Amino acid sequence: MLQSDISVPGEIVIAGTTTAAGPHGLSRSSWKIAEVDDNRQGEGLVVRIIKLDASGWKSWTDYYDAILSALDAPHWHGRNANALFDSMVGGGINGVEPPYKIWIVGTSNLPADVLREIGYMVSSVSSQQTIKGPLITFQMDP
Repeated sequence: MLQSDISVPGEIVIAGTTTAAGPHGLSRSSWKIAEVDDNRQGEGLVVRIIKLDASGWKSWTDYYDAILSALDAPHWHGRNANALFDSMVGGGINGVEPPYKIWIVGTSNLPADVLREIGYMVSSVSSQQTIKGPLITFQMDP
């Protein structure tokens, strides 16, 4: 469920466990991209929500497949936390640029290695936010 201060006027980007072809193994044909107004600090900032279904993830490779596909990362993008951090915070690499929120659902049975990778990314990205507020946020739900 979305936080109460966020209204969803349209559809949400969804990436999950589909196996259709794509740069990282996920089909883009069913994705629906929308923008969400979260009115952060009264600025009316428009934030894209990227919803990832982790219920089928068995390893950290599944996590990278999903997040890199959802961010429209190039096929040559590294599949590790450092490369992902650089492309998310540094910008200019992925097709999807901040601001956005990564909303991961179905996390109740994730393996420890996946939780470590996600935790590292949340910590790293959170430490690099701007004075105006976070441009990239994370939410995890069971």
